[in-house]
Amino acid sequence: MKKIFSSIVIIILIINILLINFSTLTAKDITDFADTSDDYFTNLYEISGTKSSGMGETFVAIADDPSTAYLNPAGLYQLKKRELYVTFPSFVFVFPYPKLTFALYLQELANHTYTNSYKDRASIINCGAPVSIPILSWFYFGLSINFLLKTRTINYSLIPAEDNNYHNEDEISEMGYGGSLWSSIGMLFKPLSNIDFGFILKNKNEIKWSSHGPEYDSRYPTTFTPLIPEPISITGSDTLPSSMGFGVAMKLLPNLLLSIDIVQKRWSEAKRNEKDKEINPGLKDVTEIHIGSEFIPNFIKKKIPIRFGFYVQPDYIVDEINEEQRFLTFGTGYQFKHFGFDIAIRDSGLLSSGHKKVTERDIALFYKW
Repeated sequence: MKKIFSSIVIIILIINILLINFSTLTAKDITDFADTSDDYFTNLYEISGTKSSGMGETFVAIADDPSTAYLNPAGLYQLKKRELYVTFPSFVFVFPYPKLTFALYLQELANHTYTNSYKDRASIINCGAPVSIPILSWFYFGLSINFLLKTRTINYSLIPAEDNNYHNEDEISEMGYGGSLWSSIGMLFKPLSNIDFGFILKNKNEIKWSSHGPEYDSRYPTTFTPLIPEPISITGSDTLPSSMGFGVAMKLLPNLLLSIDIVQKRWSEAKRNEKDKEINPGLKDVTEIHIGSEFIPNFIKKKIPIRFGFYVQPDYIVDEINEEQRFLTFGTGYQFKHFGFDIAIRDSGLLSSGHKKVTERDIALFYKW
């Protein structure tokens, strides 16, 4: 009991220190298509693993399945078997070796369509290659590089065509790429047998893009070609925000794990540069606290975990409406020989008071060999 009590005191002190230092900053319209100004950045997927989702999205200090490739790359060294891990919207391949473990992952960061008097479709694919090495027997270090590919089409026809598609002669196509030699840096500390600490720093990413259009079709006679405006061609960049997180995982009992993560998301860094003009979507930095637990009942012959958690997701859009969400999470999983799965449910409808309420279900499949 003394060990448990001392561990809890340590966690409380760390949380207090971090909350004092994690400040909240503010920012200020994105793109000339004003209605999509928030949607472009706020529809980025919140990438997490399914086990993490069931445990209140805590995982920085747990880091013991392939989703750690993008949640905390330092944890990869804890994985001792080759593994294929699939969960929407990501795929992870893990390759362990005696002195290091590396992985490859592919994930979809955005796939959003906005339709009104025009149609705006955006997609961002993220490819990463993290590696983890043991610095000491109780300290692992991880580093990840990444490459981003962005595609976007904006069709500003005022009236859709009869087949419900917008006229292609009024379409602007935008394509870009970006990445970082260090998209994330992670650390995992295991100083005691019953407590682990984790840290993750995700770098902001810049996507440089160019757009072309409109592409006029053959309905225009060639004799009038000089009257047709030159196709639009502009360049610019989008900046995706960085984040930082700290986590503690503690075994209160041999079959009961408690985890706490504190994450700061720097949404104020999100911006778009278009023709040397900076356009800011008006987002603010937020700090999130996540609490999760995993319990493995002794009375069940097979080890079937029961996971649950809670976290608050503050509203990071600067307006008069507070859409803060409070999530309850639940999850479980099962492994049979080489194959296994995890499932999770996240719901903000029960505890959130705003209009925005979400229920999401996650499933992950994995194969070890």
